[in-house]
Amino acid sequence: MNVPLDDAGIRQAKLVAKRLRTYEIDKLYCSHLIRARETAEYIGNELELEPIIEEDLREISFGDMEGLDDVQIKERFADFLVERKKAKEDIPKTRMPESLYG
Repeated sequence: MNVPLDDAGIRQAKLVAKRLRTYEIDKLYCSHLIRARETAEYIGNELELEPIIEEDLREISFGDMEGLDDVQIKERFADFLVERKKAKEDIPKTRMPESLYG
């Protein structure tokens, strides 16, 4: 869903921006989605970098979970959540474009 950051998201973006100052980062990429651009702007301000919008960056579709809050997901998809905790990788590399993981 293409929505802006809420107050919690803004706080998190500012915190991660400060944390990233300890790394040597010379490029900052983000997707075209509103909250991704907003997050990148907070990070970019902190790191003095201009975010580069990369149209090929896409989020994973969450299907029937799309738009639900955590409580609703826990109620409706409890079995899935149990199985997901067993996974060793969040997103297996075989499902990612090769250019994203080298």
